[in-house]
Amino acid sequence: MVKRLTDSDAVIIEGLQQAQSALRVLFYAALPEHSLGRLVQMVTLQASIHMSRIAPYLTGTLRAAHRERMLEAALGEVFIDPTVINPILGGRPVEYGAMVHQVPGKDWMRRTADEDSRAIVNEATEYWLQREVSWRMP
Repeated sequence: MVKRLTDSDAVIIEGLQQAQSALRVLFYAALPEHSLGRLVQMVTLQASIHMSRIAPYLTGTLRAAHRERMLEAALGEVFIDPTVINPILGGRPVEYGAMVHQVPGKDWMRRTADEDSRAIVNEATEYWLQREVSWRMP
């Protein structure tokens, strides 16, 4: 037995097709080589630069050990490179950085995430919007 589609069935199907198309656009936009992926890369890079600037400074190795990478299409990470060794004092910033971070006032990663992240995201988004939207405008 074949069921005939009603007008309301057609409306539901059309709505599902539109939703599917919108999700497809979002999926491709989130890829690193596409628009949203580039925004996430920009935010991740800016967060890394910011963390490097405000990290405690003694020899400069901790600041220089900050790295960033894309984990997924629209997920970036800032981390301290575990292969870096302090050439002056020895030790690895990834190990002593965790201890330094516990000292009151030296918690640069927490401050970046809790206090500075909104400004970093806003600045990157504003730049991204100007760059992405301006080339599409007639």
